[in-house]
Amino acid sequence: MIITRTLTALCRFALLLSVCASCASEIGVRDIPTAGEVADKSTAGVSPPVGGSQVATGGAGVTGGVTGGVTGPSGGSSPPPPPPPPPGGQSAGECIPGSLVGPCEQCGLDGQTYEPERDDVHCPSFDCEEHYSYLLVPLEDGRVDCRVQRSTPKESNCQGFGACYNTIEQYCRLGTDESIWDEPILYNDCQDVTGCSDLTPPEITTAEQGTPCDGDTGTCDGAGTCVPNTPPVPQDCSEVFDISYNNNNEFCGGEPLADSITCTYYLENGNQPFNPGGGQFSCNEFCSAFGALCIGTWNDNSNNHCQERSDDRACGDRGLNSYVCRCIATEAPPQPQP
Repeated sequence: MIITRTLTALCRFALLLSVCASCASEIGVRDIPTAGEVADKSTAGVSPPVGGSQVATGGAGVTGGVTGGVTGPSGGSSPPPPPPPPPGGQSAGECIPGSLVGPCEQCGLDGQTYEPERDDVHCPSFDCEEHYSYLLVPLEDGRVDCRVQRSTPKESNCQGFGACYNTIEQYCRLGTDESIWDEPILYNDCQDVTGCSDLTPPEITTAEQGTPCDGDTGTCDGAGTCVPNTPPVPQDCSEVFDISYNNNNEFCGGEPLADSITCTYYLENGNQPFNPGGGQFSCNEFCSAFGALCIGTWNDNSNNHCQERSDDRACGDRGLNSYVCRCIATEAPPQPQP
């Protein structure tokens, strides 16, 4: 009898296990209701399963209670996530205080939009060191100076409400000009300056040494300077003086030096080309008439002509009947006309 009851109890337990396994297979792990879904079902009038007593008392109660409180895959999918906010840091139509809602538009505490101090989100970025301008300035002394105007950024990159500065010319402002050279340079036949305009830097071109300059009156030294031509030193007094117009005049001698020549003449007072009115004259007047300088004067009352006497006279003395004049010349001037 005891054995029969034991077998009967075992059979009932096995049947209960079979029913529970069937329920678990039907529900599946992914369909187990969440706490929120259970609460929603409770509000809708569906009673969720409570405890384990219903499972133990009958299969129908278990299946009905569980399936009634679970949201299946076909009807319970979560809604898609919201789209990301625009670059201003908020969704379209929102006005979050302090955020940018568009180019140079910022949301204020009152929900209205204003022009911000800057907008580094929407406005382009510029390097003002790349914006400059060269200018060539001529000076009164014949030199030129190359100057450059550098630029600095404006305080804001917004040019107004809703508008950015979109070009480097708009955003960067040119300042005062400054020289790029230590000192201005000569601008002549021996040195030329090109460029130094807008964005083009200056370029200095120097003529070769020996190049004629200043209307062929000078020669370039190779360093940008026009050096005036120096007339050759005369090697003969006849290159400087002409006394053939008066037969009483006499050449007494000359001495070529390194950079000049000395010439001595005997001259009789009277009508001379340098003294067209006749009368008295001085050795100063004679020497200077040929571009030379008087360095000595003697009286020749003894008619020894070129003989020097001990009674030296001043180059400016007049009143002598005849003179011995000594002149020094560094170049040959144009000859006087008879």
